[in-house]
Amino acid sequence: MTPRDVFNALVEYPQPSRTEVLTAINTLTQNYNQEYTKALLADLENMLDEWKYNKVVERLEEEYNEKILDPYYTALYRAKYDLAMGTNEPIEWPEEPAPFIAPPPFPGCYDDSLIYVAPMYEYAIDLLKSHTKPESPTTVTVLPSELDTERARKYFARAVEAGYMIPTDTGYRWVMGAAVKLGYFVERVYCSTNTEQLPETALNRLFGVNRLGSAITQMHSAKKHQEWRGVIDKQIFFD
Repeated sequence: MTPRDVFNALVEYPQPSRTEVLTAINTLTQNYNQEYTKALLADLENMLDEWKYNKVVERLEEEYNEKILDPYYTALYRAKYDLAMGTNEPIEWPEEPAPFIAPPPFPGCYDDSLIYVAPMYEYAIDLLKSHTKPESPTTVTVLPSELDTERARKYFARAVEAGYMIPTDTGYRWVMGAAVKLGYFVERVYCSTNTEQLPETALNRLFGVNRLGSAITQMHSAKKHQEWRGVIDKQIFFD
């Protein structure tokens, strides 16, 4: 079974059982060898980005067919029918629309709230991360004064220990994936559901990101249940 086979099984239905996931991952990682475990984790996350992009393209193409292509063919059929019937009225021939062209993939090109990821995928990712030792930090990050609180020091340390982020020379690098997850983390740390009160500028600079507040707004506007919140709560905010 290849990593691609495992990924397809994780995101499609019917879902595999947890024991099947354990067996497949154990085999691919050679009993959770660190190098193989990290490689499989990176492969699965890259495949998820590709899968999400393809879902977006499918949705855009369906919208194109419904709103542009179908009305064009309906109007074309009507014009041909009028011509065949020999109507005396002017025939309105529709202008042929431009063909559908998929947008190129780019970071953030999809809205996570519109894409449902099957629970077994999240289970596999959590399993792999639990067998991946966090990288030993080579630097000690000193928080700027506007971000330096006792609560921040405690939960930042836990996030590093759990492998969610890595200290860098200029701050931290979030390695959990989507920016909405980083937004949820900092919102919990600083206990602020109001993005105007959150020290967004300092946080953007600390993590080397842009518009963290927008990611938080996107998270709150999502209509589907976000299971990853419970995972973060369990691994970091458990007290």
